[in-house]
Amino acid sequence: MSDKLSLVAMPKWGLEMSEGTISNWLVNEGAKITVNDDLVDIETSKIVNTLTASKSGTLVKILASEGDLLDVGAALGVIATADASSAEIDAFIAANTAASSAAVSVAEPTPAPVVTSQSLALSGTAAPATIKPSPSPAPAPVISGADFAIPASLAARGDDDDIAATPVARRLATEHGIALGSMTGTGRHGRISVDDLREAVIAAGGRFNLVSKASSPSSSNGNNADDSQVPATPVARRLATELGINLLDCRRTGRHQRVSKADVEVAAHQRNSAITGSASTASAVGESTSAPASSAPSPQPLSAMRQTIAKRLQDSKREAPHFRACIEVEIDRLLALRKQLNNARNDANISVND
Repeated sequence: MSDKLSLVAMPKWGLEMSEGTISNWLVNEGAKITVNDDLVDIETSKIVNTLTASKSGTLVKILASEGDLLDVGAALGVIATADASSAEIDAFIAANTAASSAAVSVAEPTPAPVVTSQSLALSGTAAPATIKPSPSPAPAPVISGADFAIPASLAARGDDDDIAATPVARRLATEHGIALGSMTGTGRHGRISVDDLREAVIAAGGRFNLVSKASSPSSSNGNNADDSQVPATPVARRLATELGINLLDCRRTGRHQRVSKADVEVAAHQRNSAITGSASTASAVGESTSAPASSAPSPQPLSAMRQTIAKRLQDSKREAPHFRACIEVEIDRLLALRKQLNNARNDANISVND
């Protein structure tokens, strides 16, 4: 690799990761980059994490758009030093993009092996064009214009580099001067998450509102209630801000009952459908109304986690041999003993299995 040019590639986080989805670019094309600067949020089948820069320079080219699904090692962008010529940059991009897998947008229909009617429903959906995120490579940061008030008891007092925290939580803590050492992390491996920051700030009497109502697009039937306390993934909260969706209007199908990206897209599609339906009501007078418009299901894009679940269900059905065995066993004395043991203890319940 040239000293003048550095490739930003899809990382491999974990042994099972084979691909990732571009969630959000955090810098613009042409921005000055230093080592460890946050570049882009990437969603895998398990997590949403932030890729940081390994070299300093200028982000001269962004090669992948938000929503693109790419294999591990695929080219995402190029960082160049000031003395790199345009010809060198073009040749470097051509050499690396030729070796990279082509991006596959998760917003487009993707054929998949059909095993059951359920897996067919999972793999055959396509995203409505009205809810596809903007293809702009660098939208405004989610914290722009947000409402924050950090109590003095949580003000940063020293270096928190040794405190385990997610990249997004650390970025918010640094920008707003929040002491990470004053709270306990509840995320994976004890890391401090954005939810931990929010709970700590609000418990101390402050304000922690990631959604800026002033910058959110308004709609004719928008909900202006405060949704800062609604549990949601970082990607879902950013998308809700861009689309002007109140998280209180979204269902919660994510892990730990959080609003997911797909939930925000569903809410946006329903809002757009309602607006379109209202505009066409007059022209629809006199036509058949035997089936309400809302009764037809609308296709939605699969999240990375749902894609992984569908794939593994298909693999299990296709590759693992299946057979059924039925054996009758008299276990009256076993059940009597189980009942006796369970009546004598309250710290656990003994069950019966094969």
